[in-house]
Amino acid sequence: MNKLIKEFNKKDSLIVISSYPGKDGEGAKQNAVACYCKNLLSAYKNRKIIVLAERDGEREMYREGNILVVRCWKPASPLLYFDLINTINNFDKAKSVLMQFEFNMLGSTILTALLPAFFAYLSLVGKKITIMQHQVVDDLASLGGHLNINKGSLKNLVLNIGLRLFYIGIGLFSKSVIVHEEALKSKLAKWVDVKKIFVVSHGLSLAKNAGLRQQYRRKLGFNDKDFVLLMFGYIAWYKGVDWLIKKVAAISKKYPNANIKLLIAGGPSATLKSKAHYRRYLSKVDKLVNKNGKCVKAVGYVPESELQGNFEASDLVVLPYRAMMSASGPLSFALKYNRPYLLSSTLSETLENTDVGSVLGELSMTSEDVVFSLKGEDFDEKILLLREKKTLSNLNRVSEGLRKLRSWDNIVIVYENIIERPSLREKSVEGGAVENAYSYNLLETRKNT
Repeated sequence: MNKLIKEFNKKDSLIVISSYPGKDGEGAKQNAVACYCKNLLSAYKNRKIIVLAERDGEREMYREGNILVVRCWKPASPLLYFDLINTINNFDKAKSVLMQFEFNMLGSTILTALLPAFFAYLSLVGKKITIMQHQVVDDLASLGGHLNINKGSLKNLVLNIGLRLFYIGIGLFSKSVIVHEEALKSKLAKWVDVKKIFVVSHGLSLAKNAGLRQQYRRKLGFNDKDFVLLMFGYIAWYKGVDWLIKKVAAISKKYPNANIKLLIAGGPSATLKSKAHYRRYLSKVDKLVNKNGKCVKAVGYVPESELQGNFEASDLVVLPYRAMMSASGPLSFALKYNRPYLLSSTLSETLENTDVGSVLGELSMTSEDVVFSLKGEDFDEKILLLREKKTLSNLNRVSEGLRKLRSWDNIVIVYENIIERPSLREKSVEGGAVENAYSYNLLETRKNT
């Protein structure tokens, strides 16, 4: 261990605090952040990375190429920050710290609330902190069904105040804050200096078509006449799983010859499965699936090795989100496997990102072409039109354009630009302006693709 610490304790090493997959590499078994972090760090080829990851059992340290995994903190443990500090002290030469963060990751509300104080300590000892804020919510009532919070309640009021103080603290002690969407940047800018906030679209690896569509469809029980909608990801209220089941059931009943089918590929959220209100929601979804078994098929958690089959078997990926608090990981998978997609109007803000607007403009398309309303018959009409193949090719072209820009190799370059950029204080001393590294990289990427 001492030999590994000495090898990785370098000035240009990057310390990453994050949830991280186990040795089997299945990040999705833990949470979306673990999966994201693994994909991002795998794209680093030369830099030494020190990952301070969560642990289930004993502390351990092991190497994965240029990545040193140190399992040193336990979610919900009162000693979590002491364990992190003691470990970080072993890597005193490394100055850059990147944290991948979502709200349930640390295991308790109290530990999450203490994160700004932890950042204050890191700043005091000379660390330069960049945080990837995977979720940004300005009113928790918008996630009422997900978090079991009623709008206007005392609980809602107190938690919203705490949330805003949290953002202020994070912004105060971080050098940079990264979010995935322009809309999330706008929300966060109410409490964090906008010059510190950078938008980096969710990255993806580019999968090649396996050419086994018919085999995958037969394996999942679909035939050539079926028009298969895919909903992928953890089962959650804010993702609108129950809404989509009801919609597909209604369309199938009204238009039986359209052969509209729904494939639900995803299991319970690992971070919420102990919550009573979440278990009630899962039970509700299970009942809806069983009731509508003729047009709905749920396959549960899908190992990474089998993901491609679910995407290639589908005709269209649907994201009927009720609320937006983060970028959609399932959308990135749709792009990875080059599948067309439709978004609910709640997610229409994701179209504000520079790369999306650029691709839509080049194809002479607007947001209306990829967005549906959760109200009325808009969804039904769009699905039936796509069923006739009249506009599906246009949606395919949107996916093709975006996937080239969002490869992990490009995203890593953007991360490095942000992590290593001078702080605002250093910039002010130099008299220079803070550049948006992502916009610059997007421009350069488009020149080369």
